[in-house]
Amino acid sequence: MVLDAPTAVCAEVDPELWFPEKGGSTRDPKRLCRSCPLMAACLEWALDHPSESRHGVWGGMSEGERYALRRRRRTLAPAVTGADDDELAEVA
Repeated sequence: MVLDAPTAVCAEVDPELWFPEKGGSTRDPKRLCRSCPLMAACLEWALDHPSESRHGVWGGMSEGERYALRRRRRTLAPAVTGADDDELAEVA
């Protein structure tokens, strides 16, 4: 038995929903994202491709939320890498 790949919720609704006017509500697209089986993959793609996902709701997050998450990840990445290096130095 071959299982069908999940379908993204965004493919089933009007594309304009995902790109609200400036100052418009992102509540409805975010609600739909939360029901999507591909939400996490969509968010990771958007985080990895900021120039292509600059506007709209992707993976359940607005532009500002994705920007803030990217900044947090950049801030935490050196700390995590440094911790791993310290742990390795203690073992050696």
